[in-house]
Amino acid sequence: MSRSISTAADPVAPDFDPALALADIFHSVARARPDAPALVSDRLSLSYTTLARRTDALAARLLDAGLRPGEVVGIVAARSTEAVVALLAILRAGGAYMPLDPTYALEQLDYMVADAGPALLLHAEDTAELARSLAGDRPVLAITDAEPETETERGWPKRDGGSLAYVMFTSGSSGRPKGVEIPQRGVTRMALQQPECQLLPDDRMLHSSTFACDGSGLEIWGALLNGAALVVLEAPKPSIDLLADSLTRQDITAAVFYTGIFHLMADRCPEALQGLRLLVVGGDVMQPRLAGKLVQAAPQLRLVNAYGPTENTVIATLHRVTEADLDGSPLPIGRAAAHDEVLVLDEALQELPDGEAGQLVLGGPGIALGYRGKPEQTAERFIADPRPGRTGRLYLTGDLVRRREDGAICFLGRVDRQVKLGGRRIELDEVEHVLRQQPQVADGAVDVVTAANGDRRIAGFVTLAEGVALSEDEAGRAIREGMARTLPLAMLPGLIRVLPELPLTAANKVDRKALVASVEAPAPRAEAQRAGAALRERIASIWDGVLGCGPIPPDRTFFDMGGSSLQLIEVHALLEAALGRSFDITILFETPRLGDLADRLGALAAAGASPAPEARRGAGSGAIAIVGMAGRFPGAGSVAELWSQVKAGASQFRRFADAELEDAFTPQQRAERNFVPVRPGLDGVELFDARYFDMYPREAAATDPQARVFLELCVEALEDSGTDPARHPGAVGVFAGSSFSTYLLNNILQDRAAAESIASGYQVERFAEVLGNIADTLATRVAFKLDLHGPAMTVSTACSTSLVAIAQAVQALRAGQADMALAGGVSITFPQKRGYTATEGGMVSAQGACCPFDAEADGTVFGHGAGVVVLKRLEDALAEGNTIHAVIRGVGINNDGRDKISYTAPSVVGQAAVIGMAQRDAGIGPEAIGYVECHGTATPLGDPVELRGLASAFGALPQGSVALGSVKANVGHLDAAAGVTSVIKTALVLRDGLIPPVAGFVSANPRIPFDTLPFHVPRALTEWPEGRAPRRAGVSSFGVGGTNVHLVLEQPPQAAEASAIEAPQILPLSARSPEALEALQHRLADALETGAASLADAAFTLQEGRSQHPFRAGLAATDPQDAAARLRRLPRAAAQAPADAPPVVFMFPGQGSQYPGMGSGLYAAEPEYRRWIDAGAAILEPLLGLDINRLLCFGDPSDADMARALRDTRLTQPALFLTQFATAQLWLQRGIRPAAMIGHSVGEFAAAALSGAMDFETALRIIAGAAS
Repeated sequence: MSRSISTAADPVAPDFDPALALADIFHSVARARPDAPALVSDRLSLSYTTLARRTDALAARLLDAGLRPGEVVGIVAARSTEAVVALLAILRAGGAYMPLDPTYALEQLDYMVADAGPALLLHAEDTAELARSLAGDRPVLAITDAEPETETERGWPKRDGGSLAYVMFTSGSSGRPKGVEIPQRGVTRMALQQPECQLLPDDRMLHSSTFACDGSGLEIWGALLNGAALVVLEAPKPSIDLLADSLTRQDITAAVFYTGIFHLMADRCPEALQGLRLLVVGGDVMQPRLAGKLVQAAPQLRLVNAYGPTENTVIATLHRVTEADLDGSPLPIGRAAAHDEVLVLDEALQELPDGEAGQLVLGGPGIALGYRGKPEQTAERFIADPRPGRTGRLYLTGDLVRRREDGAICFLGRVDRQVKLGGRRIELDEVEHVLRQQPQVADGAVDVVTAANGDRRIAGFVTLAEGVALSEDEAGRAIREGMARTLPLAMLPGLIRVLPELPLTAANKVDRKALVASVEAPAPRAEAQRAGAALRERIASIWDGVLGCGPIPPDRTFFDMGGSSLQLIEVHALLEAALGRSFDITILFETPRLGDLADRLGALAAAGASPAPEARRGAGSGAIAIVGMAGRFPGAGSVAELWSQVKAGASQFRRFADAELEDAFTPQQRAERNFVPVRPGLDGVELFDARYFDMYPREAAATDPQARVFLELCVEALEDSGTDPARHPGAVGVFAGSSFSTYLLNNILQDRAAAESIASGYQVERFAEVLGNIADTLATRVAFKLDLHGPAMTVSTACSTSLVAIAQAVQALRAGQADMALAGGVSITFPQKRGYTATEGGMVSAQGACCPFDAEADGTVFGHGAGVVVLKRLEDALAEGNTIHAVIRGVGINNDGRDKISYTAPSVVGQAAVIGMAQRDAGIGPEAIGYVECHGTATPLGDPVELRGLASAFGALPQGSVALGSVKANVGHLDAAAGVTSVIKTALVLRDGLIPPVAGFVSANPRIPFDTLPFHVPRALTEWPEGRAPRRAGVSSFGVGGTNVHLVLEQPPQAAEASAIEAPQILPLSARSPEALEALQHRLADALETGAASLADAAFTLQEGRSQHPFRAGLAATDPQDAAARLRRLPRAAAQAPADAPPVVFMFPGQGSQYPGMGSGLYAAEPEYRRWIDAGAAILEPLLGLDINRLLCFGDPSDADMARALRDTRLTQPALFLTQFATAQLWLQRGIRPAAMIGHSVGEFAAAALSGAMDFETALRIIAGAAS
């Protein structure tokens, strides 16, 4: 070993004084050792002088930000040199620090911030986004890494040893974490004059503990208050190998390890620990065998077994492990740390004599101030000293101990680790100690597990000692035999599981929940569903063990819950151990959601390999159905509202008063005659439910509303299509485009400095803001948020963008690249309330209205809007019973090239060609088209050119035979959303057989010779009756730059008329919040009352085509009006639904419940029920001499003779069994699986037959024979 061992150095810290403040002691040490290394990592080394200067510079910034003495500051940072600078600065500025580990789940961090109420947050360079999302309206400051040029001179707030030092959250066993308030005297007493673990100025202390766990306090303050060097291991989740390497490479002389880490290192790489002078180990019970192995190999090492809860500032008792301790008995946790007092009290809080077991109670300057904001819980655990003449406070640990005659304390376990099994009270920690003493065991743990039948038993979990090569059965027998020499039979583990290693929690303690979950089997349930739930619980327990994140919903990913890639490596190892099989770690990255991962690992276990992907289906006829639509338009918050406006010929060009305008025009410019204060606006673009899409508030704020609105519309469109993407069996693609992000310019880059910052760091530092404001991510964000796996691509062709997106989606569906597609576009620009300047002959209208084909047409008006359509192959849509709004029969797409006068000009040749291309693709001629939705911008050049192109493509058809339209007359030019808006309007025209007027049309544009063309402009709403051929229409969109698109649409096929269903319909509803659920109930009630939805259709869609959310409600109804009334009266959901369905028990009664015709309803309506009744009746007829179905399903309940016959046991029992068995089979077919079955009398036979104890026919024969 090349490292030199520090043995002595002159102390530089003062003696412990409970009145001294931490900042004063640190700066005193810095003055005494100005050039000594203070803070070291692989990337830097700071002297005490430099560290003090950086501390003061940050402290000054905190004071400038308004920090007041005693206020708490959250540090959003992982273990790092930055975090150390931050906590020193906070104390220097008179505050108290609170670690907020960025690897924690967002919900947990949100709770901690809300619970502790920090005045402001500090963040590291890589946690800025997270800090802003947590802060709310609190100030947020960066921890700058630059050294100040000069010393910071100012008066610092005065604090003392009784002032708050930090708030550390600890979960304990009560569920919600509690913020423990630690005084500064507790920290100084931990670090100064502790003979068993005193650091020396020449020491190099490793900082490897999690920053948000209290063990890091001994590392940080033990080093910095004694003039030693603190060496920070900045890897987020260091492996054992990395720890061993750091100890050697950084010449570490002192370290603090949690017991689980110590056991792993002492077992795997003890040589890495032999160069240490001091090693403090705590957090769990230390294994004597492993401790002895190290003590004998490194006699110069001071190995200290430490005990201490967070509530007593890290340490309470200390014991140096020596060879005298290696007699096989449990290692003591030692005597009271210097300055502390330890008591062993009984339930009446009376002191116990040596040797008797009681609760460990602590006193002294290390005791916490209490639980932040929780006076009741503080009063329960922090009590006044009950001894006569004493005035201090004591802390009740809840730990069971006894004091040896030599004064050392022996840890016996938790008071709450006592269990009662078989009428006997058992100390699990005693069993665990004996387990660990067995020669076959390297490490072990015990807990109580529940078997499938509800029986509870002790289970042992072990890793085998080096050189032990036994199977699990052999090891279990040998271990139990050894334990039986010490323990009575009732205390032996009934099960022993051999593991490669014991799982650890985030605090590196044995994860007992993960151990229990690894063996507890659920009761017999539906195999596929319940086995999947058990596997999911096991995986969730392992995630929770690594992350400390609590319950995990099935739709959350490991990274959502705060996990990192390095932690995923640990999870991989634990999963392999728990499942007893190896699998590639890439599966964890490919399948990040908890529920999906459980399904995939379950499939691997069942099949032994990943299933081959299902082959894509062919394109069929090439026809594409529009099965869903959603949109937001000027003056219309939905597709239905748009259609109402279009049919009425209404337009939405809003003229703003000067006071309303938000644009950059000057008063002088606004006074000019050519200034037009008009814009078709879009309401509510600032509203967004970030939580619904699992977005941080800050992330949502940095995302262009175009992306936010489009994301919401994709959800609405899928709901309109009756599709739950999570249950859709095929690939779903996304094809979309948006306008240029003026939100980035207007709302984020508000000054030159911000613009320069984005320009300099858009690929790194400012990437998050850029990511939310570039068109590149529009489609892929939808794919990610909705978990869609088909092609996801953003399209950008100026005005034709969204129609190109639809064309691309059609081609992907035809090619089999996707089985369903979302396609559309969005255009929302800022400021919304703005005008424009018009020029004669230019693109925009001087009158502030868009008047396609009209004599007064003088240009277009740009507006805001968005639309999405859901597309499927027509054959698939028909087969799956989708509502079809229209059918896309043909697609054409091209570019003008140079066949025009300028780059921005339209081309007659290009437009005519693309229309002909779409008609040929549809397999029709122009005579089959009855309506054309034109690009129709109303520009002086655009409309005449478009009509010449149409005339060229349509040829010599009868004059005025084809109607024209342009939705731009209603809502303006929606740019990237123009094409999809035209498609939505045209689909409604075809579906409803109504041709709407062109809004504002008075007289024809004299440049368009309508009297010689086959086109006319409708002035009123006109019916379009069905003919021998289906209604067909064309839709055009022409982009600046020459990308032209034309679609041929057809009316939807006639839907088969659904037969009336008299059975009750179940209406299940779910939402992300109680408020959203209540709104959904009222919307459904409105639809049912107005007849917009049939009860059966609504039930089917709600059951099969809606995503499942945590807040739920439902009812069964036979009448729409009754259902609507009851929906409005449903109570508000108060709690979330459980992740798994609750267990169901099938209960089968005995005689007395029978009556004639009791199966008639189910027999008539349910084929599965009918199948089993018929099969059973056929078996019974020769045994009973009659067809029992005459009584069961065709009997009259009022027939006295039939009722009398059914009371005859010879018929009663077979009839009841058959009814019970068939009904149960009906539930099983619908996915309802019992966790247990119970029966009385003949019901016992039904339960036995369904469980597989006997087959159906045998059961019938036994019952018929017995009854006779």
